[in-house]
Amino acid sequence: MNNINIVLKNLVLVHEMTDVDGVGKVISDAAAGYGFSYCGLFRRTFTADGQEPRWKPVTHWIHNRPITEIADLSEGDADAGWSSLSAGDAPFTWDSALDTARQENKPVYQKLKSLLERAAAAGITHGMTFPVFSRDGLMGKLALGRTERVELSPVEISLFNTLAAQCLRQCETILQRRESGPVAIVPIPKLSDREILILHSIAAGMTSVETAKAAQISHHTVDWYVNGLQRKLDARNRQNLIAIAFRMGLIR
Repeated sequence: MNNINIVLKNLVLVHEMTDVDGVGKVISDAAAGYGFSYCGLFRRTFTADGQEPRWKPVTHWIHNRPITEIADLSEGDADAGWSSLSAGDAPFTWDSALDTARQENKPVYQKLKSLLERAAAAGITHGMTFPVFSRDGLMGKLALGRTERVELSPVEISLFNTLAAQCLRQCETILQRRESGPVAIVPIPKLSDREILILHSIAAGMTSVETAKAAQISHHTVDWYVNGLQRKLDARNRQNLIAIAFRMGLIR
């Protein structure tokens, strides 16, 4: 499985996570495929007077394990001010943010420089941040760090940007539902060989027409099977169907 497919798989799986650590593992698994040893997901909050922005950690991992101390790897509670930079409204590498701050805002440059020096002391010398926005503005961020310079393609940046947004929103949903009681468990059904074939085809990104050719049936029959599979697995749609199938071990 190539790196992009790993991110795509985790984009599906994140919607099935029922705890914050599960979401963190999704991020960590996707990031590890690109050599990122550190990942941190944060919510943006404000002080009681609404004046000073703060970053509240949601989940953060290093070397594929959850950690509880992030002082050396992130802004922590304080806001370094990168969101005020011209490059702060889109995903950016830490190196480019530092260069932009050097030209646009000396105080922010000093804060970022200090932050990156602390991260380097902890073994994280390069990274990338993916801001997450809502209708009300900046709501959070995903920070990924590693020892080598970050060079991602536009498609890979877009995928991680989507992962950041979906993971943060899933965490917020989990936190809001923490007191709602246990999640119902769907029993693992027995599937026919053809149903398994169709599940694997959908998971591989094939359309109904492509799946029909592979299975030597009509695409209408494929759609009929998919509808049946969604009922069996209690799935909302095809994306949810594949996520449930991964979680149940029906496909790998």
